[in-house]
Amino acid sequence: MNLRVSGHGNTDAQIMLIGDVCGDSDLQSGLALSGDSKRILTKILQSVRMSYEELWKTALVKDRGNLATPDTNRVLVTQEYKDVLLNEINSIKPNCILGLGSTALWALTGIKPKTKKKETDDRPVYIPTGGITDWRGSILLGM
Repeated sequence: MNLRVSGHGNTDAQIMLIGDVCGDSDLQSGLALSGDSKRILTKILQSVRMSYEELWKTALVKDRGNLATPDTNRVLVTQEYKDVLLNEINSIKPNCILGLGSTALWALTGIKPKTKKKETDDRPVYIPTGGITDWRGSILLGM
């Protein structure tokens, strides 16, 4: 199993897809947005007459080395991850960037996901109440 994933695809891609955190299948293949993500994305893209291969695919967090706690899969996203992503964006120079998830949205825009605390019998549960669900899209300048 790889310890890190890489962005991949068409280096002249007009569209870049950015996932939040690499998954287990991504780590196994060494490529971002692979496995189940690739299967789902391929089906969605085919419905709009696009191919998975013509896009650049990457992830904000390309490893699992910065876990918040050892017993969870939550990753602490540092400025270093954002800097690496911005370098990748500047290298590919896509016309359109699609952030797939609240963490990717935050890295691109600074908009933090919002949560609402709900008390349960066992422990508090944090329910997403904003972030990507509140975002209406915009052109981002100055990448």
